[in-house]
Amino acid sequence: GQLTAKGWHVVVLQEQSQLPIIPGGKANYMVPGAKKIVADLKVVNGCARVLFFLTWGRKAGGKQCGGGGCSAEFADFGEMQDGLTAAYLDAAQQVGGAVVPVGEAWRQAIKVGGVELFASDGSHPSVAGSYLAAATFHAALFKQSPAGASYVAGLSAAVASKLVGIAANTVLDDPGQWGL
Repeated sequence: GQLTAKGWHVVVLQEQSQLPIIPGGKANYMVPGAKKIVADLKVVNGCARVLFFLTWGRKAGGKQCGGGGCSAEFADFGEMQDGLTAAYLDAAQQVGGAVVPVGEAWRQAIKVGGVELFASDGSHPSVAGSYLAAATFHAALFKQSPAGASYVAGLSAAVASKLVGIAANTVLDDPGQWGL
């Protein structure tokens, strides 16, 4: 009811973080569910933008099961991120949406190093991981860098600045690849 009761400008969809890399989960749940939500939304909010929250892979990769099946056995974060990125881009294309590339910003931050994005479980975000996600959303929603933001979530100014730069570059270097 909330989805169709208001004049939303943007609606963000996020699937359970690993379901998109489970073939049956994506085909039987994620995409049909997204299509239904978007169809309902467009009836009353024809101009609303639909964005998918592209999640991040698990730190050690691994095999994910649920939604009536299992994913491939991913050797590491990078392999799992490849699968998630492809799945979210495909789902967004199928429903006419765009992608906020949070997982790809994580990939870039991991390459740069020096900041732990994961909580101790290797799946959920640390404060720095959440901050990077928020900065990536800012760049995608406003199509501008969040540089200069005064809120740093308890991170050092240097770490916050590093994460903001990564978010901005991930989104703004080629927003078309994300459908933005």
